[in-house]
Order: sequence, then structure tokens, then C-alpha cells
Amino acid sequence: MFESPAPARPRFLRDPWSTSYESAFQIEEAAEQPQEAPPVDLTVETAFWAPVAAPELPRPEAVVFVDGVQNVDARLLAMHEGVHVNAALVSVAAGAFVARPESPLIDPVRTARWLVVADASLEVEPLEVPWGETSVTFRPHSYPGFGYQAVAQAIDSVRRDLETAVAAEMTARGFPLVVMDGRLRIFPGDLTSVVGYAKTLHTRYLPPAEWSTLAALPARHRTPVFRIDQSKPLYSWYLRLQEPWPADYAMAGIVRLETIAEMPAGQAARLADLTASILPDFASRPWQDARAPQNLLPLGALEAGLRRELGDRASLQRAIGDYLHRLELTS
Repeated sequence: MFESPAPARPRFLRDPWSTSYESAFQIEEAAEQPQEAPPVDLTVETAFWAPVAAPELPRPEAVVFVDGVQNVDARLLAMHEGVHVNAALVSVAAGAFVARPESPLIDPVRTARWLVVADASLEVEPLEVPWGETSVTFRPHSYPGFGYQAVAQAIDSVRRDLETAVAAEMTARGFPLVVMDGRLRIFPGDLTSVVGYAKTLHTRYLPPAEWSTLAALPARHRTPVFRIDQSKPLYSWYLRLQEPWPADYAMAGIVRLETIAEMPAGQAARLADLTASILPDFASRPWQDARAPQNLLPLGALEAGLRRELGDRASLQRAIGDYLHRLELTS
């Protein structure tokens, strides 16, 4: 009797990031992505699309990594003319990890506390909260929009502004490579040494043929530089930091980098070579970081240092709760 073949079993591949975080790969494989990617120019560096091996380049005396952290210390609802307005008390910090072989350090560190309100027309006074032997002041920051989504956007905005200021400061000091965690924001000044470092992939910028080559990209290899033609054009390239483990999905360990498109294409290619030569040496291992290898070791150390700089979050949250209770009792 003829027996039909058993159906093929699905193949399960692992996302190596800890489940405490969202996936590093957040691109839907549907026929159309929810948001269409901007057009790209694939011929910026070469017309032949193939992996580019990291050249052997001397490491600069110092490489700078810039990142920021945020703590939502309290979610609030502000009453205004009988309407609830979403708000939050948030602490943010940004800083730079200066990676030198003999004397790495975290400097500078910038911190700020904000009372974020999702209503640009609402006038709010600063909120000074007693905390132990001192007090902290949350400055008002009104943001257009409604609901907690606007609050979240405002929090992201104030953190990114602080990160951008630190990156601009480190660029002004003349460091040859400044790696800014996350998408690159456009700001005035000489940015030819700054690269944005996207460790989570949200958008498929490449056409299908070029995109398909990423899964086979060897460690310490990058793609050619391409141009993203958006309102503020950027040069970009993908880089694989480490080979994935056998059970990992094929895109594990791949990051995307970007820099301003105002510089000559050849200069952008040299910057891409520098990142391919240097950044894999800073890649983390699974026993060192839950987002290995993309969360580079200097970024992990910087995040920990910035959180220490913000102080004990649980203690501050208790102080905020006590303060708000006292305000209600005395009002």
C-alpha cells in the first residue's frame, strides 16, 4: 500500500539574545513590510556586491563608544481641566567609554531628570523630590501628542539628545572613531568620525538579492557601503562580528552601521573598513552579556556605569511615592 511521505519537520533556530530582551531581528518576512524602506544606492563603493574582508589596520590610540540609559521612576496622570494627561518622572544619563589598551575610562557622564508631559500646551512647574539627605529636581518637558506613546517618544527624545551632545563633544576632541549606540541623529559639526551602531535590525534596506547574501556573510566581513536616500541621506553597511553557533539563526551576530552622507564615498568606505577591523575585537560572549555578541563590551560597561551614576532606583521610587502622598495629604 502506498504511503504518503511524512511532512517535513520544521527547523527551529535560536535567537541567542536573552529572553529578557526583544529579539535582535525584528524584520517581518511578509511580502510587504509594515513600513516601506527608503530607496538605496548600492553602487556607492562598488557595482559588485560581495563580502568585504576586514583589512589589517592599526588600531587608533583610543576608540570611543557613546550610549545612554533611562529609568522611568514613576508613571503619572496629570489632571488638567478635567482631562487626564499622561506623564512620567524619568532619569536619563549618557556618557562615553574611551577604550584605550592601558587606561580605559568612562568620561564624560551627563545626567538629567525630567518631568515629561504628553501635552505641549500644559504648563508644568519643576518637581523637587526630597531623597535622603538631598533632593532631586525633575525639570518639565512637554511633548506634543497624547497618551503614554507620546510620553515614551519624549523619553527617547531627551535621552537621544543627551547622547548626541556627548557624541558631539567627543568628536570635537578629535577621536578618529566614535561609535554611537543606535541610529545616528543628524546634528551640526564635523561628524566624519561618528558611526551609528544598530544592533537590532528593524528594516530591510536591501533588495532581495543583496539581502540574501547577509546570511552567508563571514565573521569580520562587511557588505559594501550603500547609500540610504532618506530626508537626511546616510551611508550604511552591515558587519558580522562573530560566526553564529550551529543552533543560531543565520543573521545572529550581524549589525548595521551608518554615517553621514555629506562625506566623500571613499572616506565612508575607509570608515567602514575601520569598523570591520576594530569592532569584532570588542564583541561580547554569551557568558559576558545577554545580548552577545552585538552588545559590545565597552557598551555593556558604559551602561552599567551610567546606571550607577543615576543612583539606587528603588530608593528614588520610594522617595517619589512618599513625596506624592504627602502632597495629596496637604493639598
